Amino acid sequence: MTLQLRPLGQNYQHGEPAQSSAPFPADVPGKPSRTHFPWLWWHWAVVVVGGPLIAYLVAVGAWTNATWIQGGLSSHASPAPAASSLPTAGPAKPDAPKAAPAPTYDLAGYLTAIRGPEEHAFASALYAMRAAMGKQSFSRETADAPQLVAAATIWAGVLRNLNPPPSYQPALASYRLAATLGAQAGRVTLRGIGGQDLRKLARAAQLAARAQWALLHPGATPTPSASPTAPLGS
Repeated sequence: MTLQLRPLGQNYQHGEPAQSSAPFPADVPGKPSRTHFPWLWWHWAVVVVGGPLIAYLVAVGAWTNATWIQGGLSSHASPAPAASSLPTAGPAKPDAPKAAPAPTYDLAGYLTAIRGPEEHAFASALYAMRAAMGKQSFSRETADAPQLVAAATIWAGVLRNLNPPPSYQPALASYRLAATLGAQAGRVTLRGIGGQDLRKLARAAQLAARAQWALLHPGATPTPSASPTAPLGS
């Protein structure tokens, strides 16, 4: 028995080439066919103009989202700065020293005190006491000594709180010394008369003389020539 080969697709029974055993599938019924439209000029205009704009907006949005996400993560992950890295205020500057208030001088009060009734009463009592001592009248000294002590104490109180200008301060010191010495002279006189002590009476006379000199020479420095037993009015 002899086999004969025949070309694929030939149907030797009918003498015509046979159809392929696997023909191309025909279009599926009910499936829409694709329709290709031609590109017009405005299609290209939209792509050329809108394409870069859309690409730019997409890039900006992506960058914004990445920055926001990175910032949020870094704020949670990064530790708080150390206290030493924070700016600190420098040492507080000391306040400037305040200027001392200017002293308040009272010239009018000083002039009133050295010319007022208290000064006149003290001067009169001191002169009367020295006159009685010059005459060695113990009865008059006994009467004048208390008046001298009272007048000197009152005038010393008036002079105590005075604050005249600096140029008047030496004179004020002399008046205060006169009042102090006058009060001592009166007290020593009373003790000398009560105890019949001539030495105390002599001491009282010296104190009264020094008080009178300070009263008559305000602001002056006592000198050896100024006799403590100078007569009244010297």
